[in-house]
Amino acid sequence: MPQHQVRVRAEIVSAVEGVQVFFRAVDVDDPSANRPPVDDEGQGQDNRGTPPDGAFIQNGQPVGNETSAVTVVTGGVAAAEVVLQVTMQPGDNFRVVAS
Repeated sequence: MPQHQVRVRAEIVSAVEGVQVFFRAVDVDDPSANRPPVDDEGQGQDNRGTPPDGAFIQNGQPVGNETSAVTVVTGGVAAAEVVLQVTMQPGDNFRVVAS
């Protein structure tokens, strides 16, 4: 896996096989600074790479910052995994949420 890609895993309690889990990547505010160039509160996204929220990878191609994955139950643990491609700009930060 390339350096700019991370595997995101969500473990689900009391899930059954085949349940869809939705993932979304977001650019979170950088609390370390309140002035440019690192972060400018109120100016919206502060990630400088493209795309600013990162992109999920499906079949080797970026598909945007939202995707879904089907859970797989193995050994009593239900989990869904996706790959997120992040930007390589210093100061860019990401958070992934799942539902």
